[in-house]
Amino acid sequence: MRGTFSGLFVIATLIGAPAFAADMAVKAPLVPAPTTPSWEGFYLGADAGYGIGINNFNEPFQGDFVATHGFAGGFLGGYNHMVAPRWLVGVEADVNWTNIAHNEKFDDGFGDILEIKLSEQESSSLRGRFGYLLEPNTLLYVTAGWSWARFSYGFNSTIDGSEASNVTLNGPEVGFGVETSLGGGWSARLEYLEAFYNYGSFASPLLGSAINLLGGTANFGTIDEKPAVGVGRFGLIYRFGAGDAAAWTASTPAPTPSWNGPTIAATVAAVSATAKVDSSAAPDNDIDGVGASAILPTVLVGYNWRIAPRWVFGVDIGGAPGISTTKIRLDWTEASHVRFGYLITPATMVYTSVGWFGTGFDTTQLLANVSVPRQRTNALEVGAGVETALAAHWAARFEYQYGLMQTINNVTVTINGTAVPPSVQLPVSLHPQVQSAQAGLVYYLDPY
Repeated sequence: MRGTFSGLFVIATLIGAPAFAADMAVKAPLVPAPTTPSWEGFYLGADAGYGIGINNFNEPFQGDFVATHGFAGGFLGGYNHMVAPRWLVGVEADVNWTNIAHNEKFDDGFGDILEIKLSEQESSSLRGRFGYLLEPNTLLYVTAGWSWARFSYGFNSTIDGSEASNVTLNGPEVGFGVETSLGGGWSARLEYLEAFYNYGSFASPLLGSAINLLGGTANFGTIDEKPAVGVGRFGLIYRFGAGDAAAWTASTPAPTPSWNGPTIAATVAAVSATAKVDSSAAPDNDIDGVGASAILPTVLVGYNWRIAPRWVFGVDIGGAPGISTTKIRLDWTEASHVRFGYLITPATMVYTSVGWFGTGFDTTQLLANVSVPRQRTNALEVGAGVETALAAHWAARFEYQYGLMQTINNVTVTINGTAVPPSVQLPVSLHPQVQSAQAGLVYYLDPY
C-alpha cells in the first residue's frame, strides 16, 4: 500500500544505465552491461522516510491501540563483503532524527486546556545484513540487529501545570529492502524497518491525579509504554571505490523479459495504520491517533504493456483476508492500482503506482467496555517499488505504499454492547492513514 518516496525513484532516469537496443519493438531484448558494479567495501548514505508506531500500555490504560506517526531522516554507513558471486554479508549503523508522535488535546470550552504528547525523537541502530544479487545491479536483502530510541512524554494543563519525562528504550529491529546500483558508485534503496522496544516508564504524577479525579481507582504516578515502530524509508548510498567488478559470473545469463502480458503476484505486507479522532461538536478536542498493525498476505492479478524500450505501464487488482489485533479487526481488503515503470537494466524496473483500496473495521473493546461497530472506508494509495526478473517466468517485487483514507463521519459507539443514544452521543469522526511494505513473487504468463 506507508507514496512518500515515489518521486525519488525518478532519479534513476538521470543516471547512466546500460545501452538499450535500438529496435523500438517492445519485444526486442535490451543489451546487458558487459561488467557489473562492485558491491564490496565501505559506504555512506542518507535516508528519509515515514513511520507509524503502535504502543502497548500497562498503565494507566490497558491496550495496544495508541498510535504514533511522523517523519524520520538521518544518516547511515556500513560495510559489505561478498562471500560468493551473488551473496554478501554486511554490517550497518544509522542515526535518525524523528517526530513520530501521538497528540491529544482536550478543551472544555471554558478556557481549561489539557494537552498530552508522546513521541519518538531520535533513534539509532546497529544491524547485520544478508543480501542476494537478483541480477548484477539489484540487491535484495534482509537485516536484523538492535535499536535504541529516545521517547518523550509531555503533559500541559492550564489547571494543573506541566510535566515532562524522557526515557531511552531499546529492542530488536528487523527489516528487508532492495537496493539498485545507479552507476558511478551510487545506489538507491527502498527498505522497511520495524523495531520492537522494551517497556519504559514515564513519571506522570499530574496525569495520575487527573485520572483519579475522573473516578480512577488508583493514583497512577507512571505511564508504562512498550512501542513498536515501523519506518518505510528511501536511501541514497555512495560506495567508496565502487568501480566495475569482474563480469557477471552467474551460471546462466540474466533474464531479459519482455515486460508484457498477464501476471499473478503473491506478497506479504507489514501493515500499520493510525487515525485521528475528533468531533464537530467539540472542535478543539482530538486524539491523534488510534491504530493497529499486522502482517497481511495479498494475491494480485495484473497486466503489463511495454510502451517504449525503457517504459512499462501496468495495472493490477488484488485482495487480502481480514485480520485481527487485540482491539481492532479488519475486514477483507480489495485494491486496484496502475503502475508506471522505468527499466534501469534489462531485468530491473523501478516504478511508481497510484490506486485505490477499500476495507472495513470494527473494535472489540477499547476502554471501559467501549467499542465501535463495523465501519467501511476507501483510500487513495500511492507508492513506489522495484521489480527484478529472476528467471523466464519469475520476478521478485518489493514496494512501499501509503494510503490516505477518506474521513469516516458519524461513528457510533457502544458501551457494554448497547449503542449510545444519538441524543447524547457526540458526532465522532475518524481520519485514518495507512502504510505498508510488501515483498513477494510475480509470475509472468507470457515472459517473451
